[in-house]
Amino acid sequence: MKKTGGILLIWSILTLGLFAQETGQTGNLIKGGVADGNKLVDAYTRPLNKALIFSLGQMDYTGFVRDNGRRFSVGLQTVYLMAPRSERTYNLNDLNLETLEPEDPDNAEAATILGDSLLQNTLVSKKKDLFGRPLIKFKTPGGSGYAGFPLPALNLSYRTTAWSAHFGLIPLLPVPTTDLKIFMLRGAFNFNLASKLDFIDAGKSAWDVGVTYGYFHGFSHLDVRPDGVITLFNPTGNHNGPYDNQRLLIDYHSFAASTHYARFLGKHWQVFAGLNAVFGTSSLQLKGKYPVYLTDPMGGVSITATDVEDPLDIQNSYGGIFVQTGLRADWKHWALLVQANLANYSGLSFRLSYKLW
Repeated sequence: MKKTGGILLIWSILTLGLFAQETGQTGNLIKGGVADGNKLVDAYTRPLNKALIFSLGQMDYTGFVRDNGRRFSVGLQTVYLMAPRSERTYNLNDLNLETLEPEDPDNAEAATILGDSLLQNTLVSKKKDLFGRPLIKFKTPGGSGYAGFPLPALNLSYRTTAWSAHFGLIPLLPVPTTDLKIFMLRGAFNFNLASKLDFIDAGKSAWDVGVTYGYFHGFSHLDVRPDGVITLFNPTGNHNGPYDNQRLLIDYHSFAASTHYARFLGKHWQVFAGLNAVFGTSSLQLKGKYPVYLTDPMGGVSITATDVEDPLDIQNSYGGIFVQTGLRADWKHWALLVQANLANYSGLSFRLSYKLW
């Protein structure tokens, strides 16, 4: 089991790297203009925002001590949620873009960050030059190739017969193969109602209620420069940077409440089912100076790349309710949890813990 937990953690961290690489492409989506850039980035990253918020707010059935003692444990945890198929793509025509349009209006499907890595679409400017050529032409980024997002963490827990407290942590660390650095902190508290209610046999069952808060932060340096533009006339030449202060900032806050009912099966096993309500906010910002292509201010059939400071600031909030069911096992020194999270974004939680005392 220790080997399995280590493999899951390594896989989760490496997969985070793929998402970081795809998120870094968001800087290129603003080249066609700030307004359209905000719409494109929002559509591209929306399923990742939801998956992260819901993962941060996943409440596991934590279990309680059954022998009137106290237990302190350390472990590894991974939550893996998958986006529904309908949110792995988005339609460019539905965004009501101001200055851009798909090159082929009848083929406007593009991949979100949780979509197909090979699915790209070509965007062109609505304005054309004297020869009918678009003034801007670039491809939307492909997806990560993964339908789900893994959130690994180190886990600390303290349990008694009546309550338990849990803390999840990703210390500030660089994500492999990327410039992205991430940090995560979660805190949860659960209370066992069975310890106070006479009509529930605490020796055979547990009924918990819990709350949690989670915070995730990431930041990365970008390198977005003027390129790939057909320009017949550029009177300003206003695209001289410098572009060495570009940063991507992502922040997530998640709040959740849950309840689970568990039935004990012998000395070691517990089966449980419950509900988990999650609400959270996401923030994605581009800081620094970026080249954004605008129509020639003199009214000609050309464009100019103009430097724009801090062009992107997307704030969203999402909520969801999950049905949860699973199995928990407790031995002398080890504890194992496998939990299914069933909703629009469904997936699994896995936790392997070692009891220090």
